[in-house]
Amino acid sequence: MKKTFARALSALILLSLVLSMAACANANTANPDNIISISLIYDENAAVPAANDNTATPAATPAATPAATPAATPAANDPTAAPAANNDTTTPTTAAPAANNDTTTPTTAAPSGNDNSDTPAPSSDAPTEAPASNGLPTAPADILAKYTEVMNQTKADITHYNKKEWQTVTDLNLGAATSVVNALIPQFMTPEDKADIQDRDDPHNIPPDSDTVGCALTDPSFVKSASCEDLGNGQAKITLVLQDEADPEPYNRDTESTPSKTGGIFPCMPRQSILDEVAKISVIKVNSFVLTYKDCTVVATYDTANNHVSEMHYTMPVYVDASLKLLFDINATGVVTDYITINNMTY
Repeated sequence: MKKTFARALSALILLSLVLSMAACANANTANPDNIISISLIYDENAAVPAANDNTATPAATPAATPAATPAATPAANDPTAAPAANNDTTTPTTAAPAANNDTTTPTTAAPSGNDNSDTPAPSSDAPTEAPASNGLPTAPADILAKYTEVMNQTKADITHYNKKEWQTVTDLNLGAATSVVNALIPQFMTPEDKADIQDRDDPHNIPPDSDTVGCALTDPSFVKSASCEDLGNGQAKITLVLQDEADPEPYNRDTESTPSKTGGIFPCMPRQSILDEVAKISVIKVNSFVLTYKDCTVVATYDTANNHVSEMHYTMPVYVDASLKLLFDINATGVVTDYITINNMTY
């Protein structure tokens, strides 16, 4: 499927160039700033980027840091006397407010009610995730560590699984050329209804591309958001969303390493694979291009007793920004999103 993904990325670049030139010819103009935007997403629930977002490498949006909750304000005059008992009708002027049957409130008494001034304020460093449930991790670093543990165990024990991979095209906006692109794009990628369900027994086809390493990402600061949810019946679900990264490289089985962070979890596409596809059209020159992986998300459901994954979903959006040249320079932008689902595991 990697070749299909490479063709999809290349098709976005090449078709944008050819069709934008045709549009220019039809308009009897040659506008070097003509920009064609194509959005490719998986399903109706996926987020669709804005059509005019032509940012080549958007900066990663850091997770918002919650403001610390201010500590409760202590009473101005902290009385030293213990509160009167319920049947005590005498209220000393220096005592704390009497029980509910006392109608007199001394001016020096500490405020009554729910002012728990002795309760410390929560720390500003507290994780934003939900509290732990049944011992599941909550901090992003701990969730990444648990994901690594689960995936390593899964690859060590798995004997068979099903894998399906596809790309979907929607929301094209190319003016008069839109119908032409709709007809051509499916030739360069696999739609969901045409994707084969592959019977696999090789662990390296579960990303990243390794027989034994289930996760090669070790930097928790690269995790944009993380959660570990108790599903009941001994099942839990981990969701990881990564920070954005430009031109990441995939995991290398020969060196058992990856020069990128996204490639530690996802099956990234090498730049050279795209160049090889584009090079097949010799009349086109690629001045430059950037592939920005944004909000790549993996969801893994696993058995908490043995760390065996039962189902996985990968969503990998790639924002393409390319400068091409044929008779004149054209900037082509768009988004290609690869989707992988893995299930029916046998151990």
